[in-house]
Amino acid sequence: MPRPARPRSGSHARSPARTPSRSLALWPSTAGPARRASGAGAHLSPRTLLRPTPSRIALLAVAASLLLSLGSLTACGGGELAILGYIGAAGGSYVIDATPATAAVDEQLCGASACSLSIVPDPSVDFFNYYASSYAITANGNLGSGNCSNRAGTVNGAAVSIPGCFTGSFRNVNELLSSDGQTLLRYSGFNFNSTRLTEGVWTDLARENYRIKLSGQTVGSTSGTATGCALNGSASEAVSVTFTTADNNSPSTGRLASVDTVTIGGLSWSAEMVGVSGLRLTRGGTVMQLARRTGSDTCPTL
Repeated sequence: MPRPARPRSGSHARSPARTPSRSLALWPSTAGPARRASGAGAHLSPRTLLRPTPSRIALLAVAASLLLSLGSLTACGGGELAILGYIGAAGGSYVIDATPATAAVDEQLCGASACSLSIVPDPSVDFFNYYASSYAITANGNLGSGNCSNRAGTVNGAAVSIPGCFTGSFRNVNELLSSDGQTLLRYSGFNFNSTRLTEGVWTDLARENYRIKLSGQTVGSTSGTATGCALNGSASEAVSVTFTTADNNSPSTGRLASVDTVTIGGLSWSAEMVGVSGLRLTRGGTVMQLARRTGSDTCPTL
């Protein structure tokens, strides 16, 4: 019986070839492979890109801090913050302010009279619209350039477009700023209080059964207060609001300029108006967003 062939002298049995691993450690050892030569065509290896250098660690720490900050702002009642829509109440008379950096209106002249623009919303919406974010308007006036005589336009959220006359957006509830940032129109007032916090019911977007009804409002030339209640099912709490008014050439009108604080059941919230029918309340890391809606809620005797 023939004997098996003997291996050649000096040869050794070879182990099967090993397949290189395709995995990549997230934090590889810094004592790793030799660097590639620099110059044209040179590049950093994935291990080098992922090496935890002090600058990269610092960047990750900043990113983590930012995410924690964003996560700390929660809607009242939990969950994600809903988007509070912007409603601009464009009805009324506006003048160009020649000195926008000052609080008082300094009317810019177009010839012998003030540069002004009168805006009338479509009759299907209230003159000081509280509920429709998009509607048609008609404008008349003289802004010194363009044709503003009986011009048709639209309001869409914060944006105001009157082709050939004015294009811009609401900077706040009382001011319109042109798209090029050069023309500031300020509301010039009427002989009645045009922005009533008592109109409608303020509803929490995160909790539909939580509403605030303001039933009384006192308006002065520079400030005002409103009182009412917060309703949550059968429970109710007292609410008080402080706000600032804009004189805008007519101190007696007391047009609402900003809401400053809202106190609910003895707890004070800082407030920010979002258009004429949105309120964003903040207390610590909690945010409550209220949208003005139609309703017939009334306050019980508190």
